[in-house]
Amino acid sequence: MPKGTDVSASRDHTPSSDANTYIELDDDVDDNPLAVEAYEEGEELPCSMGVKKAKVKTSSKGKGVEDVATKLDYMFHKIVDMMEQFNAKTAQMLEFKERKLEMEILYKDRSQMDPETLEFHKEHCAIIRGKYGKK
Repeated sequence: MPKGTDVSASRDHTPSSDANTYIELDDDVDDNPLAVEAYEEGEELPCSMGVKKAKVKTSSKGKGVEDVATKLDYMFHKIVDMMEQFNAKTAQMLEFKERKLEMEILYKDRSQMDPETLEFHKEHCAIIRGKYGKK
């Protein structure tokens, strides 16, 4: 089939630039919403969809960056809060372990200790009792 031809329903080849084809321009002049006379001075003419989309795109060009920056800032603060909570829990656990160790030292059986170890143990017990205000 040669270029620039259409196939009609009866399978006849007709050139696409048929001289008998015409468009009536005067039929819907009254229905045309883009008639300049219909708009008052200072009133904007409606734009095609392409122009509106282009305006929206240019007006919101930097908004995506701001949204990402806001989300990153939120995530950063969330991570900082989580790290602070983790550090507080870790400090609490270390304090608990230290206290448990001190209690084990205080209640250790002294009956089998040699005199040198017993003296060392008594000194540490005095330090621990002084830490908690007990004598």
